[in-house]
Amino acid sequence: MQIFTKESLIEKFLEIHNRGWIDNYRNLSDGNVGNILEDLLGIDENNLKLPDAGEWEIKCQRIKCQPSSLLTLFHYEPEPRDMKVVPYLIDSYGWPHKNGVEKSFRQTINTIRYSDKGFIVQLDEYEKQVKVYKNEPNFITPYWDFSVLEEKVNLKLKNQFNVLSLSKNNRFKYSDVIALENFNFDKFLGEIKNGNVWIDFNARTKHNHGTSFRIKQQLVARLYDKVTQIL
Repeated sequence: MQIFTKESLIEKFLEIHNRGWIDNYRNLSDGNVGNILEDLLGIDENNLKLPDAGEWEIKCQRIKCQPSSLLTLFHYEPEPRDMKVVPYLIDSYGWPHKNGVEKSFRQTINTIRYSDKGFIVQLDEYEKQVKVYKNEPNFITPYWDFSVLEEKVNLKLKNQFNVLSLSKNNRFKYSDVIALENFNFDKFLGEIKNGNVWIDFNARTKHNHGTSFRIKQQLVARLYDKVTQIL
């Protein structure tokens, strides 16, 4: 695979932007905006992390989803792993899936208010953990250690290109590109505390789509020390 630098990526983004409207030759799925960008950049599918002096992640989203939609920062399953937390949540607090066979557990929660099922995120600065809390005896608390989260985000999100796309009549136009450099973990914890980062569970009995940390598209720049508008 071609090795990209920050500068060569910027050149590619400018070329793609100047092409204007591009046909969606895959299908109508929202994910195609990112898949087609991969094709245009010459990147193997599902390999958006690009080697450079540091690692660059590319995230792409359709503008029509703004501002209410959430951008996934990363997926990470909670501790304690030996308790199989997500299956426990499904079994104990899930509800019948539409297929009539499985149970579902889907919750998007932050620190500001309890979810409809009584869950809330807590930032425990004493134990240095992000926790999911429910006011119920014997509840097994899902959690993530600060140190483990920091290692995760520094590996995956240290530097990022954030790309926004317009969509019309099954066509895409890549219209905005922002370079985000030096992910700041303290800022990340601050946005969790302020309720701007959500934890999203999306699982059912036989398939876990992954537990993710998410943020509104327009707030992602707050997590970085350096922000440069490319387009």
